[in-house]
Amino acid sequence: MKVLTVFGTCFLLLLALLWSRTESYFPLYPLIDTRLPQGFSEQKFKQITPGMSKAEVAAVLPGSPESSSTQWQEPYWFYGNDGGCHGMCDLAWVGFEVQFDEAGNVTTTKRSVFGD
Repeated sequence: MKVLTVFGTCFLLLLALLWSRTESYFPLYPLIDTRLPQGFSEQKFKQITPGMSKAEVAAVLPGSPESSSTQWQEPYWFYGNDGGCHGMCDLAWVGFEVQFDEAGNVTTTKRSVFGD
């Protein structure tokens, strides 16, 4: 019985190791392999609503561009990048996008999962 327990434990550990390298979505902790600006959270991202100005978005979301930067003029701001596991795993990562109209007001927000 001990042999089966040891074999089963080793098999599960091997399976977990292999799965952690597949760029799969990990539903228990979706942001596990996502690098986000310090203080950024999905709860803060959900506070962004259509019609908000760039200044209002920048006040809510850490990591937003400075008003003096060229990035401020872009029609969308993107938050998130791959590599949150620091090499310990390679799972899917999540990106958050805020899109603006020509007047600089939010039109849409989008949460995307990337398995690359």
